Amino acid sequence: MDPDLIQVLEGVVDKLLVFELAESRRGRPGYHPVSMIACFVVMFLKPLRSERDLAAYIKHHEQLCPVLRLTQAPVATTYGRFRIRFGCKKLAKIVDQVGAGFWNRER
Repeated sequence: MDPDLIQVLEGVVDKLLVFELAESRRGRPGYHPVSMIACFVVMFLKPLRSERDLAAYIKHHEQLCPVLRLTQAPVATTYGRFRIRFGCKKLAKIVDQVGAGFWNRER
């Protein structure tokens, strides 16, 4: 596992926890929005093409779960439901900002 990726993700999760990302909805409690956004950052940093690829990557690299504050790796449909509920544009904006910060730090 890439130690730089883990370090970046720890920073991402810490920064995102500052924002109030609370959702009010009925039903079983889902994954925390910060964890889901951090998963999409993984998708951006490791050029994964789909939510299915993201689910497989997280499942294969289970050592990322504690860093992402996940109890277990979500399945692909969970990512899709979150993306739709959270909003594609809002999610893309956050992931782009985090990714741009990562790439600027690398140079």
